[in-house]
This record gives sequence, structure tokens and C-alpha cells, in this order.
Amino acid sequence: MANDTFFKRLKHNFPHYFRRIVSWALCALSKSKPSREIVEIMLPRMADILRSVDDDDVLGYVCHTLLVLTTNDENIRMIFNKNIHPHLIQLLNHTEEKLVFQALQLLGQFISEESDMVDALIDAGLMIHLKRLLEHYPSLKFRKELCWILSNIAAGPDEHKQLILDMEFLPIISSFIDSVMEFEVLIYIGDLLDNLNDTGSATLILYE
Repeated sequence: MANDTFFKRLKHNFPHYFRRIVSWALCALSKSKPSREIVEIMLPRMADILRSVDDDDVLGYVCHTLLVLTTNDENIRMIFNKNIHPHLIQLLNHTEEKLVFQALQLLGQFISEESDMVDALIDAGLMIHLKRLLEHYPSLKFRKELCWILSNIAAGPDEHKQLILDMEFLPIISSFIDSVMEFEVLIYIGDLLDNLNDTGSATLILYE
């Protein structure tokens, strides 16, 4: 009965003061592997919070909830279709590092799916943010996530590969590659270079 009341309440807009409670509850609920029907009820409320709230705790709950939901591949398209990616991209500018990383992880989940999602993210300005993060966030977890995302983008069509080359991601990576001690990061860098070279055009990659 309590759950029925909660879900009925989610189908309507709720006041600002109620959002922290709701975002916490949604975060807890996501860990129980909710059904598709329940996820469809949850997503509009989370999208509304993401678009309209500047409370770091609330945003953190929502991002964590979305990350948990994306562990089920079937939910990724549902989440993407709520058109929240522009707001996630804006979160990459946030001053709270934890929120930046959560947003980056979510965007990475979209990047690993169909090419139309990648195109939408690129059109929304993702690439310049990736370059900035690669330059200014030297921590291992950021470099690992960023190199993985770039390798997936490079696995796409030639125009995606060329964009990575034109925006000069490789010189940034070359500036820190000698100091990378984490094997998995090196694997992602290797995948990136392999994917860039796997092209149907005559593009020549110059890498020093």
C-alpha cells in the first residue's frame, strides 16, 4: 500500500522541498532492480529534478540512481530518450568533483550504445568538455573513464575519428602516457589508437 501511494505521487509534479526526500527514495528503490513499468514512472521525475534543481545532494542522488539503472542495458535507451544528456553535459562544469564524475560515467553509458546517441552527445557539445576534463583532471579515475569514452567514440564512423584528431586529444594523452601506471588506462589508450587507425579513409595518424 505504501508503495502504491508513493508511485501515484510520482506521477504528479511535486514541490521543491519534497525533492530531496523523493530523490533519496528513488536512489534506494533503484537498488532493488525495479521493473520496466516502475522505471518508466521514475524517469520523468528524475529528469525534472535534473533540469530544475541546484542542490548538490539531490543531484548526487539522481545521478547515482541513473547509474544504477544503467546497469540494466534495457534502461539505457529509456533514460536517453528523456533528453537529459544536455543537463548531464552541463554538470561536467560543476565545482563538485563527485558530481562531475557521476555525470561523466552516465554519458559514457550512452557513448557505449548506438551511434545516434553518440551523435546527439557530440552535437550537444560533449567533446570540448571531454578535452577540458582530460587537461584539468589528472586523477586516475578520470583518465580511465575519459580514455574509455574516447575509445568508444573512435570506434564509430570516420567523422568521429577525425573529430578526435582535429581537436588534438592525442597530444594531451601523449603528455601523460609515460606516467600512467594503471594497466587498464593503457589498454583504453591502445584501444583508442587502434580504433582511430581502423578507418575506411586514407587518414594518417601522426603520433609522437
